[in-house]
Amino acid sequence: MQGRPKKRVSFSLTSYARRDGSFGLQAECKKCVRERVALWNKANQRQRRANRKNWAKANPEKIRKQERCRYAEIPELWLERKRKYYAKNRFVVPLKRVNATSVREGYAACIATVEEIKSAFTGKCFVCGIPETECNQRLHLDHCHKTGRFRGWLCGRCNRVAGHIDDAPEIALALAMYLENHVCSKTN
Repeated sequence: MQGRPKKRVSFSLTSYARRDGSFGLQAECKKCVRERVALWNKANQRQRRANRKNWAKANPEKIRKQERCRYAEIPELWLERKRKYYAKNRFVVPLKRVNATSVREGYAACIATVEEIKSAFTGKCFVCGIPETECNQRLHLDHCHKTGRFRGWLCGRCNRVAGHIDDAPEIALALAMYLENHVCSKTN
């Protein structure tokens, strides 16, 4: 009795990965390796997450480079993600930003809570009353650099003026009186 002919299995060498540092090929094809790794990842999600976290802590520069490359390719994606993040964290982001700047510059951080900041928000500058929608940027969170007390929301112009006069009310009054006394007409 004649035996059945054996079925020949043909494979491509390109479907096998090279071994690290040698001239041979892996024992498994790329597809089998992908399946095995996917099964391991599914069974060991916590371990995988911990490994990823540890790697990210050890390689912050590589993470930043990956992010820059990813968003440089698709800037619209980056802008959309940024808009969603800021919309979701509308009052958390300015507080974190102000506190980080305060620590870096060496003055008191804002001691207000997110709830206090949120309840004080009217959508208008506390000084000039211009609505946020008419400003070129979002309203700024203003706080006392000595005590850390939250004062209100200011447009960029009013915030810069307050910073330039070193938050001194006597200078602000003197400036207001000066401007009152030296009004220029547009016909001059």
